[in-house]
Amino acid sequence: MDPTAAAVRKAGAEVQLTALEYRLLLLFAQSQGRLVTREHVRNAIWDSAGEYVSDNTLNVYVKRLRDKIEDDPTNPKLVLTVRGLGYKAGPVAEGGAR
Repeated sequence: MDPTAAAVRKAGAEVQLTALEYRLLLLFAQSQGRLVTREHVRNAIWDSAGEYVSDNTLNVYVKRLRDKIEDDPTNPKLVLTVRGLGYKAGPVAEGGAR
């Protein structure tokens, strides 16, 4: 992940993310190893739009992000779910999404 260029690479290839997916990934990367509550994610990502975002909407965006950055989205290693609480960013492995 290169925040200065707003670019994400996986195995050397650029990953095309929407602006919202990129902001979501950036939030997780900045919080690596710490719990990020669902409420915090909603407030940090959507607060400026002033819209209510449901848990289902957040689930969809996290799934789309995982589909793009995880080697196996059904067994995520980079964006982990903490059941009933929120999310936690896992370590970035060599050769993983950056």
